[in-house]
Amino acid sequence: MSEKNASATINQDYTKDCVYPQINPIATGKNLKRLRLSCNLTQDKVASYFPEKGVTPSAISQWEHGKNMPNMDRFIILGYIYGNCALDELIVLKYPKKEAS
Repeated sequence: MSEKNASATINQDYTKDCVYPQINPIATGKNLKRLRLSCNLTQDKVASYFPEKGVTPSAISQWEHGKNMPNMDRFIILGYIYGNCALDELIVLKYPKKEAS
């Protein structure tokens, strides 16, 4: 068995009974807006920091309303813009309820 297949088997066995937290897009969006405002930045100014053309003030608005989420690269840039925030300071997780045993 190759090393790649072995790790897939281990992960599959491990994840069978696990329930993972997920990003809460609405709460994360509100957090992104709070951070932007605390830095006295407009959506236009935040969009101007991104090197690619796909990030517009409209995209920033959609992130802040939880309609879309930035990809990982964009989260990293947002963290830098908002004062070197770590990823866990940007996103808000929702934790699934565990079933009673």
